Amino acid sequence: MDKPEIHRRDFMKYTGFGLTGMAIPGLAMGCGNGLSHASASKTFKAIYEKVCNTVFIDTHEHMENESVRLSAGDMIGDKANDWSFLLSHYFDSDFLVAGIPWDDHQKFYSSGLDPIEKWDLFEPWWPYLKYTAYGQNVRISLQELYGIDDLNRDNVGILQEKYMELIKPGFYRKVLQEISNIESCQVNRWPFLESEMPDLLMSDLWVNGFIENISDPYGEKAGIKVRDLDDWHRVIDWWFEWYGPRSIAIKVSSAYSRNIDFIRTSREEVVPYFSKKVSGKELEPGEKKKLEDHLFWYAVDKATEMSLPVKIHTGYYAGAGYMPLNRLGGNPGAACDLCRESPDTKFVFFHIAYPYYEDMLAVAKQYPNAIMDMCWAWIVNPLASKDFLKKFILTVPLNKITCFGGDYIPVELVPGHARIARQGISLALAELVDENWISLDEALWMTDPLMHENARKLYFSGEKKAELEKINWKEINHYHSSNS
Repeated sequence: MDKPEIHRRDFMKYTGFGLTGMAIPGLAMGCGNGLSHASASKTFKAIYEKVCNTVFIDTHEHMENESVRLSAGDMIGDKANDWSFLLSHYFDSDFLVAGIPWDDHQKFYSSGLDPIEKWDLFEPWWPYLKYTAYGQNVRISLQELYGIDDLNRDNVGILQEKYMELIKPGFYRKVLQEISNIESCQVNRWPFLESEMPDLLMSDLWVNGFIENISDPYGEKAGIKVRDLDDWHRVIDWWFEWYGPRSIAIKVSSAYSRNIDFIRTSREEVVPYFSKKVSGKELEPGEKKKLEDHLFWYAVDKATEMSLPVKIHTGYYAGAGYMPLNRLGGNPGAACDLCRESPDTKFVFFHIAYPYYEDMLAVAKQYPNAIMDMCWAWIVNPLASKDFLKKFILTVPLNKITCFGGDYIPVELVPGHARIARQGISLALAELVDENWISLDEALWMTDPLMHENARKLYFSGEKKAELEKINWKEINHYHSSNS
């Protein structure tokens, strides 16, 4: 698509370089804690203008199809379909960490309360939550979409009205392309999103079920009754046959339950473990790991045959109250072993393995097939992410990184994250220029590979994008259901 043009007047309004002297947005538009007009360097201004006019390819989201949002009733999953949905992903974790009682937390996200009743639950905590990047993201998104600078008792009713008014056919394109300047998004939903707009929402094949949850209905959809490991291999083959050519990549999020230290394990060794598992018996920890290791490599080898990159979660956990850092610290070392074991596989390591991002720089510098993805990282810790990007540019070849993925379920929260990422990228490049590591011209050139060119080359090889844009899921599903 053509890049939306941001005219000079709009750029002055967005960045605060006009006569009003307002703060530069990014971490918080209009919230008084951005870079001031006086303190912003000329270097930053030039780079930020280029970054604002440069389209993103978004490499990671969790959104449903637009039709799901359009047809939603009172609830979207386990969250109310009202203004509180805008605070339901990631921010809800900060809400718990701040100390809100669990019952109040659940009540806030339930249906049946009017905006003021929800505000009364929310108000005592908002002053302490609005400055985290999760909170900043909400504030920026509210301003971008609804013209609301900050939440208060007087405007939550107005926000509720505007929240519902936005949700109409075409609002995904409006939010993502017109407002956020995003060309396309890559979506991770279990196990595959049959996208209604495959030019806008492209899909990963999420393979955790192949590796961990053999009871999941993969075999049923494939029309294969699973009795033994060979049957399960055929199930995996079926999914790759049908969805592999229509996938952008495969996604593995096993790091939430174990380290990513997958070791090649033979079929013969794990046959009895699979039989034990499929019969409903519990595996010993060592047996479980070996079976998962075998199935991981079976799926990764299939992906590699089809030239599909392998996206892997690393580092920080979503949620609140559980994160075994002693295990997560092993992710970078295990990443090295994966890259060495399968040099033909393109491994894309997510989230900069925060807080172990220095170690991931070493992984990316050493292995040609190690690629870093900064999705989610900008709103986990924007300052660490800026630091990572600066160090990456001076440490690793520039074509081995993609710099943005919103990682959100609500599409309405992507604009804020995109703004935070744009400011972070601009600050990282401006500091490198001002510290005499690179020239301004070089910094301006870098914006295209960082924001879209690297992602396009990594995922849109051959005619993949053109094929995705021609998909008719009704025809495909009718064909493969009649031929199972």
